[in-house]
Amino acid sequence: MTDRFYYSKIISKTSIEIPAFENGQTFESKYNPQREAETLLTTIEKEYSFFLVCGIGSGTFIKELNQRFPKAKIIAVENSVSDINFISEFSSFISIKNNPQITIISKEDCKKTLIQNYLPAIYPDAKIIFQRNWALHNEETFNYLKEEITQALEEIKYDFSVQSQFGKLWQDNIIKNLSILNTLPCSQKLSLDLTKTALVVAAGPSLDKFIQQINKNRENYYIIATDTASRSLTQNNIVSDLIVSIDGQFLSYNHFFNNDYKNTAFLFDLCANSSIVEKLKNYSDKIFFFSNSHPLSEYFRNRINGIQNIYTGSGTVTIAALDFALKAGFKNIEVCGADFSYINNKAYSKGTYLDFLYYKNSCKIHNAEYSFNKLMFRTELEKISDKACTSSVLKEYKKSFENYLGLCNCTFTHDKDLYILNNNMQKPEKSENENCISIQEAYKDLIENAHNYEAVFLPYIAWLRNQKDYKELSFDKLFFLAHSAFVSYNILI
Repeated sequence: MTDRFYYSKIISKTSIEIPAFENGQTFESKYNPQREAETLLTTIEKEYSFFLVCGIGSGTFIKELNQRFPKAKIIAVENSVSDINFISEFSSFISIKNNPQITIISKEDCKKTLIQNYLPAIYPDAKIIFQRNWALHNEETFNYLKEEITQALEEIKYDFSVQSQFGKLWQDNIIKNLSILNTLPCSQKLSLDLTKTALVVAAGPSLDKFIQQINKNRENYYIIATDTASRSLTQNNIVSDLIVSIDGQFLSYNHFFNNDYKNTAFLFDLCANSSIVEKLKNYSDKIFFFSNSHPLSEYFRNRINGIQNIYTGSGTVTIAALDFALKAGFKNIEVCGADFSYINNKAYSKGTYLDFLYYKNSCKIHNAEYSFNKLMFRTELEKISDKACTSSVLKEYKKSFENYLGLCNCTFTHDKDLYILNNNMQKPEKSENENCISIQEAYKDLIENAHNYEAVFLPYIAWLRNQKDYKELSFDKLFFLAHSAFVSYNILI
């Protein structure tokens, strides 16, 4: 792609500096760039709160856009840093470059900046504008940006749809889990034998063939089970050392019907179902919490002690379990049951809660096989071998898992459904946060200074925007509702 678009400066008839391309053609009107910008503004049919403008030129259109929509966030994309430097002394550009509502970037940063800045919870309406002459001048850059923008919007759409579905549930779980954390001993520690192999167990169909091996070598493993897999292990008389859970839905309660947990520790996402934690504290004194990327969880993790930082990728409990093993310092790690596919027409290993539910409700018309098929065929399947098929969701989970493996400091092999890792990560020195405050103090600070922490309420606001009665409200009104809901818990005061 061309590094530079602009090669010279021309003064319009109305004394505005405008850039010219290598062939001498100009980005904007040689006569009256301001009138041209005003004409383009007439095509904007409604009040948008967010704009992505591809092509800056002299900055005249961006300036006029900002004046018409002073509260709107504007991302202005230029071809390259060289072009931005070239127009940096143009009078119209100078008038916009320090405006806090306007972010100026080159095309390479478009996807990342769009994902970071376009938050539908704050900006319900967005518009993308390609400046015509700019787009026509370099088709390659135009096509590149279209692809980058499409990918960014897909990611934003997925993230917002998840937040709009679970935002209220997550906030509810976080506060209730914090109230439980407040009752747990501050001195509790997780005892680990790092000489053992950390076995991360997921609930894919291939887990069935590893059960005998796990039983045979049980003493050599520190078993870190995902919540779904833990029940399969229990059905085979295998006690997990640690069970990891991230799901905030009540359905996840079905993973925890065993009451013999005296030798098992638990690691919960703060967003995880709080009723599970409430139950398990009666059977285990080894309950720990972590935060992933939820802004409210992160707020408390940074203010208090006792919350770990665990990565979950695209919301995958297997990644969370593996991330714990790596950060804990296990040098030898194996991962089984991480299939991210349906094998031999099976969705999960034997013994999960789905077996219990589907066989319990089985009848002549809708038997267990019918229920499992309904589960697997809820989205279009793609055959990947004679015995296995996958779906778009499972493919994304696998992509997230293997991207994580590529980024973490370890070497690994994948053979016969088993991932074998050698951990080269330097184990961080654990230290308590000397500037930490109590949960009650952090909770009170958030109530009294909410406008300093607007981001923590965005998932809840996304949920509000998904409700028919609230979707048209301004961000300020939604923020007030989110904050009022937070205050109403009052269980941490």
